[in-house]
Amino acid sequence: FLAGSNSRDLMFPTGCSLGDVLFPDMIQHCTDIRGVNLWRNRGHDLSSHLVAFLDKFGAQLEYLDLGWTNMSFLDFGLLARRSPNLRVLILTHLSYEAGDEMLGHLGNHCPLLEQLDLLGVGGLSIQGITKFLSKCTNMTFLDISYSTSFYGEMSGIRELKTRYPFIKYVREMIERPLE
Repeated sequence: FLAGSNSRDLMFPTGCSLGDVLFPDMIQHCTDIRGVNLWRNRGHDLSSHLVAFLDKFGAQLEYLDLGWTNMSFLDFGLLARRSPNLRVLILTHLSYEAGDEMLGHLGNHCPLLEQLDLLGVGGLSIQGITKFLSKCTNMTFLDISYSTSFYGEMSGIRELKTRYPFIKYVREMIERPLE
């Protein structure tokens, strides 16, 4: 399937299973990958394959969608250090709290980041987001919707949205104006 592929953007069907065969084949045969969409990959745990993938393609990677994927761990320090040219990163509904530590790594190593989707990700704080945004000055979209981290901090969210109008925050299924 991928032998000899020079595609710059790999898009996998929603819900496909990459497993232990496709990822190593991609790493072995592809040469110039700039974007990968693994949205809703419910197959094997991709954590171990991601390290080898980042070793080969991280420096040229501009788009990475890991939303709803099956991963037992993700070393954000490694991801950020090996992917300094990332412009779009989608981490919708990670299965664990990534938090401010992840934002610190991305802020320190991915200054070109323009879009970050953290919908449903926990462990975030107003201070962590503010520090991250002070380092990633190219940001045009940040989704922190459905993060339980902010339920008691509506005034902080209002202040963030005033200062950074590109931030999206939806607390409930029916979007309501912030009180």
